[in-house]
Amino acid sequence: MLRMLKKFPCYQAFCNAAVNCFELKDDDKEWVKVNRELHYWQPILQHLLPSILGKDNIDLSIDYEWPPESRSYKKVPVARVMERCHIGWEGEITRAKVYALPRILAAIASIVQPLRKYIMTIDKIVDQVTLAYATVLQWAFLKRFQELFSQPCQPSSALPSFFGVDTVFGKWPEVQFPTDHLAIPKITKAKKSSNIPTLDSPTANPREWRHLMDEIGTRLESSSNNCLCLKPLSESSSADVIFMRSSPRVVGKKRSLDIQTLTVGLAVKNYSTTPFGPKDLDDECIMFTAMFKNMESSTKTKFGDMTNVLFVCATNYCRSLQNKFHGKKYSKHRQNDYPIHVVLLDLTTPENRTEFFGLSGDEGLANVLNGLINKTERERLVDGS
Repeated sequence: MLRMLKKFPCYQAFCNAAVNCFELKDDDKEWVKVNRELHYWQPILQHLLPSILGKDNIDLSIDYEWPPESRSYKKVPVARVMERCHIGWEGEITRAKVYALPRILAAIASIVQPLRKYIMTIDKIVDQVTLAYATVLQWAFLKRFQELFSQPCQPSSALPSFFGVDTVFGKWPEVQFPTDHLAIPKITKAKKSSNIPTLDSPTANPREWRHLMDEIGTRLESSSNNCLCLKPLSESSSADVIFMRSSPRVVGKKRSLDIQTLTVGLAVKNYSTTPFGPKDLDDECIMFTAMFKNMESSTKTKFGDMTNVLFVCATNYCRSLQNKFHGKKYSKHRQNDYPIHVVLLDLTTPENRTEFFGLSGDEGLANVLNGLINKTERERLVDGS
């Protein structure tokens, strides 16, 4: 350790190298490590983020309590947290200017902020950094579902225009999702490891979902309120966001000992010039259904009776799909080839998006959100994806 430190003229230079090191090793494996650190230090980062965004001086000599899960009664210097999270600083340690790479800064905002603050933060940094706008939109939908279902409720009462009582999700008696999330591997056919993947792995092949589902089932059983929010790493061949909620089955007015699990997948697609069509829908169904294939009997026991719902959150549909809304803001589909329920949300107009995100009373924030959606499409066209 001392030999390594001698390469740097001061501790600040060492921290800067730690920040830039992530830029050089910008791969899935490295990002998993960084993402884990950001989650671990979330309480401290949440407190510091306003000062980082405001470019205020921060006293890094102050000690903070360790996160509760560490079970440590010692305190940790803020400077150490900065280094662990690849955040750099300059100046005096008692009056430091803190900075972070764009991806790190956006990730901190994604992890620690609720929907409205998140949109405002992205608006502040949008002209200063390069953002993956498609990922920003995924986070916005994740946070909106968390906001709507932070307390147990029936979806049709939470947002009836989009979650109709005639859908299996809308009439589900009690839905609750957690306010935090769990990062899971990027699902990709390009890689198949010789080792069994875990939720901490950077990638997993679609055929390896059964291993992940077994671990997810264990996490679900031990989770608070028996619910999970799963966020696959970027560019995953899966749903963009996955929610799970398990509860006792209700027979008549009685609760049985049998477990039922509701799984909700979000496919966030912002195609303003290229419409989302039947082939796209089929692809999304295949990726979502892969989660539930070839599960071991012991894994199935953890989930019990499963109901799986895929929401397509698209900003542009082809004519045949758009015509299925019939004046509603949702359209339900039963894909006979897949054991899932499919609901398309009509988010094709700024007015519908404003209503869905609960921003009807805040025109400024609604304009920011719709502006980000427009930039998502421009980014997609430039990248050629």
